[in-house]
Amino acid sequence: MRTRTTSSMPSGRRRRLLAAALGLFVPAVAAQREPAATKRRRIGVLDVFPRGDPRSQFEEFIAAMARLGFRENREVQYLHRYLHRFPAGEEEKAFAGVPALAAELVRQAPDVLVAEGTPLTVALSRATKTIPIVTNVGDPIGAGFAQSLARPGGNVTGVALGVRETAVKSFELLKRIVPGSWSVAIVDGDLSAPSRLQGTIEDGARANGLVLRNVRLDKGVDPLPELAAMRAKGIRVVSLFTWIPGITDDDEALSGELLRRYGLITAPDNEHSVAKGGLLAYESSGDDTLDLKANQVVKILRGARAGEIPFEVSTRYRFTINLGAARKLGLAIPQDVIVRADKVYE
Repeated sequence: MRTRTTSSMPSGRRRRLLAAALGLFVPAVAAQREPAATKRRRIGVLDVFPRGDPRSQFEEFIAAMARLGFRENREVQYLHRYLHRFPAGEEEKAFAGVPALAAELVRQAPDVLVAEGTPLTVALSRATKTIPIVTNVGDPIGAGFAQSLARPGGNVTGVALGVRETAVKSFELLKRIVPGSWSVAIVDGDLSAPSRLQGTIEDGARANGLVLRNVRLDKGVDPLPELAAMRAKGIRVVSLFTWIPGITDDDEALSGELLRRYGLITAPDNEHSVAKGGLLAYESSGDDTLDLKANQVVKILRGARAGEIPFEVSTRYRFTINLGAARKLGLAIPQDVIVRADKVYE
């Protein structure tokens, strides 16, 4: 005969003790399963333009980061510093303030710094040798940011733009469009911005059998007579990798002014200047560059060392052409050139 034993503890008391035990046990299990709160990472961004300016790529970079799971004010916080708008002729003064902006960002001790272009990257790399820097520049090795693309070795990595390829292709397209024999002017002197890309421009022109002429524009000397004399010297194209301040109140409107006043052709390095009157631009795709930069930043946030992350090389390009500028110059654009364009301005 089987017997059943019962506890001498009253059933109500057993239920209360069981509930109390469960009350202690369940939160402990939940605490084990609850993921630890992630620390919001801070990214310092040194920019030329303010947020929302169509020339700035800051918003697009934020979107690229979000696509990788790093959303603004959730996983990451951005510290954005930029140059204030500067009038023509005072670009040097504005860029003189870049080291101070770089130093300010470094004092904030972000997890990673982001820049675009050689001058801003130089300022950041001088301000810190420890905080990782992600940038996009034409020649990381020539600018001193990397020992090699495969292993930079310092605290700078990012994207190497195919500037040599874009220079060669830009002049190749110009030769298809501009008839006859003509030469290219590279602006030099006190009024032009120092350009680390001048050698690349020269290589691109020479690869297409074009003659290059250096034109000096110095402070205190009116640049207009020199510009007006270019056509008589056989110059048809002016490189706009450098500034010629004092012509307009807007850097990018310079393309239109050189066209309107002197019939000079410009092949700038960006679509914004084409929209203002430049004939064409063949440049690295901005979307490609930003996605690559964001990917490099994420690697660093996940623990990789900048000096061990190879520079990515941009392989996607964007071709923009302005048919309205071509008509004003009396140029007929071959149809096969037009259909290759990613964007056509009328």
